[in-house]
Amino acid sequence: MTFEFIQTIDKCRGHSVFATMASFIANYMNIKVLAYSNDPPKLSLRKEESRTKDFFSKSNSITRTIYVYANNLPAAILNQYTELSNLVNGVDVRITLFLEQAKFMTKAAYAIANIQAFGKHSKPFADMYARVLRNKFAASIRVWAPSDTRSKSICDRQYQLRKIVSPMQLAGSQVSRQADSAKWALIDGKNTVCFTTNDYTATDKRTPGAAVCLENAGVYNAFRRAAFNPPNAVSSSIIKSDANFVWAPSAQNVNLDREHSIVRTMADFIANNGDIKVLAYSDDPPNLPSRNEKSKAKGVLLVHSGADDEAAWFVHTVPKFLAHLGGYSWPAAETAKGHMFLCLSLRKTNLNSVAKAIRYQEPYIYANNLPAALLNLHNELSNLAKGVQIRVTPFLEHAKFTTKAAANIEAFGKHTKSFADMYARVLKNKFAANIRIWAPSDTRSKSICKGQYQLRKIASPMQFAGSQVSREADSTRWAVVDGKNTVCFTTNDYKVGEKKIPGAAVCLENAGLYNAFSTAALLKSPFD
Repeated sequence: MTFEFIQTIDKCRGHSVFATMASFIANYMNIKVLAYSNDPPKLSLRKEESRTKDFFSKSNSITRTIYVYANNLPAAILNQYTELSNLVNGVDVRITLFLEQAKFMTKAAYAIANIQAFGKHSKPFADMYARVLRNKFAASIRVWAPSDTRSKSICDRQYQLRKIVSPMQLAGSQVSRQADSAKWALIDGKNTVCFTTNDYTATDKRTPGAAVCLENAGVYNAFRRAAFNPPNAVSSSIIKSDANFVWAPSAQNVNLDREHSIVRTMADFIANNGDIKVLAYSDDPPNLPSRNEKSKAKGVLLVHSGADDEAAWFVHTVPKFLAHLGGYSWPAAETAKGHMFLCLSLRKTNLNSVAKAIRYQEPYIYANNLPAALLNLHNELSNLAKGVQIRVTPFLEHAKFTTKAAANIEAFGKHTKSFADMYARVLKNKFAANIRIWAPSDTRSKSICKGQYQLRKIASPMQFAGSQVSREADSTRWAVVDGKNTVCFTTNDYKVGEKKIPGAAVCLENAGLYNAFSTAALLKSPFD
């Protein structure tokens, strides 16, 4: 058994893949070969149903769809091994069950391993993970493979199927599911790892596939450590309006309770300051159960209660974060995820505009000590604090104002009743521009490539502020508005069901900020 990872195999010497395949890539008369691939070297993509790639197979059930691109096995060998001959000659599998399970042991005396090889034909319409591996091993399994929204973890049966969290730390590297061609599963309680070819999606039931399962405690434990080891190191970066609008490391990471911009900004929220009054909202507030509100909006308004014309709007994405008068505490469960924080310095004359935009997001207010004197001066702020409902069309709010640092802001609030997509209907149309979006999406919500203004989904993973970020492990949602030097921080996914969910977008016009985000925002290709 040999395991070697991609960091080393780009060299043409000194690694196990090269040593193993020396008699394949160069002529050696005593070694005969059969090689197959759906995308072989120096040939056009075969577009075969099967995704299997190897240089030998004992599986009886993949013969229908694999493409053999190299074969010099002599007739004398084929005459001794009927199934090998059937494979070479492309004999179709025509009888049920259209599933093959082979068991054998490896040869090396110092590393004997029990192997189970599964071949799945296209005809059984079987899911490789839930139906084949979970049932054949009669065990709970953990899966690392691309999946769709219809293919859920299975948690309510005797044997469970769980999807491994992405990204994870494997062999010293951070790996995200979207950027990884490997597919594998752990068989709990069996010391077994299965290397597979299928995605965990509904359509892959029709795709032939393979699983080679190796029983070895050492190998199993190595992969199991990765499956339970999401990245757990915090790094945070900051862009300031008074700087050159480039990402710079924070003075301290945000999980610490001192010397970074969030602690300084929120000092009068987490500890008492009689002059600073607050209103905080979140769908998942600290020290309270999740509210199960439709709105995903999270933020804090801070207002000086005296004569000073000072206010701030702090928007963030972190659940269980910022307890009023509760000190600074970072939720450890969020360390492995990406988050974003935005702070805008305002004049009090902007409070009504901001409050009205927040109202349309249908927020859950968990902290509020705004005095009556202040609310009497700002009607929309009073409506927000008192939970006055929105009852008139169009159930969309669009506010414009300027920060104290002279940045142009456009804030959008989308009510449940608007039944509007935040990206295609609101941002693309309101700005009359092409937009690129970073947000979770479903298969029905495509890039929009026709029409005067386009909507494109940004490729995942991407390099952002010096770190690799995958959409699956990122809680942020944002869009760049091309031709407008504008970045919008949003709360909605790009999914059909999100039309029924209230949402927010806070859009800043600034060329430096736009360039910082646009550089990261490479597009998916082709149009999807």
